[in-house]
Amino acid sequence: MRILIIDDDDVAREVLSLTLKQSGHKVFELATAIGATRAIFEHDIEAVVVDVNLPDISGDKLARVLRQNPRGSRLGIVLVSSRPIEELRALATVAQADAVLSKADIRSRLEIAVQQACQRRIRVAHSG
Repeated sequence: MRILIIDDDDVAREVLSLTLKQSGHKVFELATAIGATRAIFEHDIEAVVVDVNLPDISGDKLARVLRQNPRGSRLGIVLVSSRPIEELRALATVAQADAVLSKADIRSRLEIAVQQACQRRIRVAHSG
C-alpha cells in the first residue's frame, strides 16, 4: 500500500515511517500539510496518516479538505495525536477520518489502524 505520513515531529514521523515500511508499505513523508494534495495525486496514495497538531493546518481540518475531493473521498485517513483517544474520536467523526491512533500506540496499532481505515473507505464506496 502507498501511504503518506504528515507529521511535523521528525522523531514521530520516522517511527511512523519505519513501522509501516517494516510491514511492506511504500511510504511518503511530509513535515507539513503543504504539498499533501500533490503528493496524493503524484504517488497514487491509498492512505494518509496525519498528526492532528500540525503547525500550518490541523490534521482534522486537512482530512475535511481531502474529503471534499473525489480522490480524497477514497483515501483511508488515520488521525494521530498524543491527545486523549476520546477527543481524537470526536475529531475523527467531524473530519470523516476512518481511524484514530494515540502516539503511544504507534508501534503496536499503526498497521491495524491503516488497514481499518482503508477497509472502511471500501465499504463507504460500495454503499454509496
